[in-house]
Amino acid sequence: MPRKVRLHVGPNEAVGPAIALLGRWFELDGVVIGGGTALEARWHHRRSTDLDLFAPLPYLSNLLRVPRDRFERELAAQAREERADASAGLTQMHTVVSGVPVSLSGARGFWKEDHDPCVEASTGMPLAPSADILMRKMQGRVLAEGRAVPRDAYDFVVAHSVDPTSFRDAVAQLDEDQANAIADTFDALFDEPPTREGRSVEEPTYPDVLEQGLWRLAARVFRHPQREVKLSKRASRGQG
Repeated sequence: MPRKVRLHVGPNEAVGPAIALLGRWFELDGVVIGGGTALEARWHHRRSTDLDLFAPLPYLSNLLRVPRDRFERELAAQAREERADASAGLTQMHTVVSGVPVSLSGARGFWKEDHDPCVEASTGMPLAPSADILMRKMQGRVLAEGRAVPRDAYDFVVAHSVDPTSFRDAVAQLDEDQANAIADTFDALFDEPPTREGRSVEEPTYPDVLEQGLWRLAARVFRHPQREVKLSKRASRGQG
């Protein structure tokens, strides 16, 4: 039985209206909440500021059968109300709902069964498996794009301690050279503050990860995944 979780304030207020907006155009079977939004809902380790939705690539082919001009006008109208841009594409859609950036992206099927199945409490929308989210961050953002984003580095360090099963399963999809390449990317930023490329870590539950040196710890969990990283939790914060 999946456990019910709530999103952080912001995404929590956007998820219902966003699903209602998309539900006017698509069947939502197969759509899941992913990215840092889903990790935050499970771990409560930082504040998530957007809402990431993912659908199987064949599902998004339904966009070809939607009246494109009407769909994009509705997105644009929604975004104008929120003072932001909106766009729609075959495999990605961006808009703003209740002041929160919302994206719908295509994704290949999940490669591993979720060891901690969860659904969003108010809508019943499933969350993507944490291991799958971490793997996409490792392979897509760090390896493919060569980007060291503070939020991703923080997510890796926290996952290593609070959800070692998901972290281990994600790293198992890398070969040794890939794991070392990720560590090298973080090592290269050793002396840089963790806000170097934006996507800063907002309201971290484990501020010592930043204080001890985010890039150093992130490199360590890939080079020496067997070594423990002790996290000190700050006073609990409210959830949405």
